[in-house]
Amino acid sequence: MRPSYGSTNSQQTPSAESVPIVEVSELTKGARVLLEDGTVGEVVSIAADHKTASLRVIEAPFDPAKDGSLMDVTSYDLVAFVEGDSYDSSTSSTGLGRTNISI
Repeated sequence: MRPSYGSTNSQQTPSAESVPIVEVSELTKGARVLLEDGTVGEVVSIAADHKTASLRVIEAPFDPAKDGSLMDVTSYDLVAFVEGDSYDSSTSSTGLGRTNISI
């Protein structure tokens, strides 16, 4: 008897959690973005393949030691574009689609 391995349907719909909200390819140098963990960063460079970007951390509310440091991110880390000089985490959006946050 052959073992059953579940559904034979090989197509799966990605969950909302696995779909990037902001794509690295949408970024421009100098753009400010909000990351999944609440960190706000400014884009300093974008890889030639547009799969990663380097950010300078402007504000890391849960780890202030990261402020001013550089970090690499992918589309899965990005949540929204940030407009203005500061960010209030109470204005964050969890819906899908491009989000601009104005302060």
